[in-house]
Amino acid sequence: MTTTSTDPLNHNCLQNYTILNDPEDVGATKMVACHTMPSVYYCHHTISKSKVLKVSLRNDANGDKIEAIAVCHLDISDWNPSHLSFRVLGILPGTSPIRHCSPSSNDLVWIPKSVAAL
Repeated sequence: MTTTSTDPLNHNCLQNYTILNDPEDVGATKMVACHTMPSVYYCHHTISKSKVLKVSLRNDANGDKIEAIAVCHLDISDWNPSHLSFRVLGILPGTSPIRHCSPSSNDLVWIPKSVAAL
């Protein structure tokens, strides 16, 4: 299991972070992601349309560094065209992968044990 962790004493909901290096593919071909949106808790699994990434981030306000999980959705051609991601990024379904960090310390990505040991 891996999750994004932050210091709860210094954590505000919205903070700017700088990516410190290229995201590292953890090599998981299967995953279960559980996150708080769009439901109270929403879990979904994927086999081949997404990658789990590990990324180092630095908080722009206080310099704190964190290791975060990110997901790269490789094939978004079947996503709802009115999904918020398309409006924010200015893209259409199937035109580009979407990568995002998991914004909450309450979000989890479960991956096979053999990969998690890396």
